[in-house]
Amino acid sequence: QQTAKPIDREIVCFAKERRELACQKIDSVYQDFAQGNTKSTKFLESMTTDTLIDIAKDLDIFLAISLNPLEKGYPSRHSLQMASMAMAIGTVHGLNREELIELGIGCLIHDAGMLHLRDKTYDSSQEFGMHEHLSITKHPILTQQLLQSCKDVPKSSLLVSYQMHERGDGSGYPRGRYGTQIHYLAKIGMVADVYVALTSERPHRPAYHPYHAIEQILHQTNQNKLDPSVVRSLLHTISLFPINSYVELSDNSPARVIRANRLDFTKPVVEVWNWKDLEAMPLQINLQEQKDLKVIRPIEEFPLKSEAMG
Repeated sequence: QQTAKPIDREIVCFAKERRELACQKIDSVYQDFAQGNTKSTKFLESMTTDTLIDIAKDLDIFLAISLNPLEKGYPSRHSLQMASMAMAIGTVHGLNREELIELGIGCLIHDAGMLHLRDKTYDSSQEFGMHEHLSITKHPILTQQLLQSCKDVPKSSLLVSYQMHERGDGSGYPRGRYGTQIHYLAKIGMVADVYVALTSERPHRPAYHPYHAIEQILHQTNQNKLDPSVVRSLLHTISLFPINSYVELSDNSPARVIRANRLDFTKPVVEVWNWKDLEAMPLQINLQEQKDLKVIRPIEEFPLKSEAMG
């Protein structure tokens, strides 16, 4: 059995600290947005630049930390999570630095309009009905009204935030755009948004298991709602069995995904336990280097949580 690249704990600690600072910054930005104040947008470019630095250090560690579910802070921290996801996908997708920054800023601001919905629908603990859904569809327009004259936000970032909830088949909002009518950066943002939304707990539903979230995304792709090339980049970014999720291997061993193999998204790097001794140190195995070992199914719950990435 061959081992994979070890987890650098200094990078893990650094990533955690940066994540906490980013959460504090985005909370402050959204507090200003709630008051109709856009002065905090000057921090957005530096936040996206920091994200690019963290991605360059170790993309898998960055994803493990940044996609860890947050219990509070909607919509500000949701925007931070999906900006992180979008920039990671964009990196694998081949975007340049300027495009990544524009994408990241667009994702960070995309839910600003939520704060100006009269009925605060986004904070409801009830399942949305038609009235609530119609209310939610207004928030991209409110975001544009709030930020369209802001000099710190690139025009392309505004377009990303405006078209984030459109869909390739024309079923999205606010304008029902489809296909080439949707900005290419917005197509990356929408895939990131769907993944983060599905894997996050909401007042009216539990979070999806990461693997089942991927299943939903593939289903929406088959319906022409999401861009196939972007979804392919998502798979290469986090693998078919996403980082931090638990799986069962073909020898019946339980394992946790800790790294993606970007050349083969069905064979990630995993930590592997023995069911008979879960307290023993797990082995790191790169499934791409194993001929007779593969993932056979996701595991919904696992009795022991690994500390490899905190």
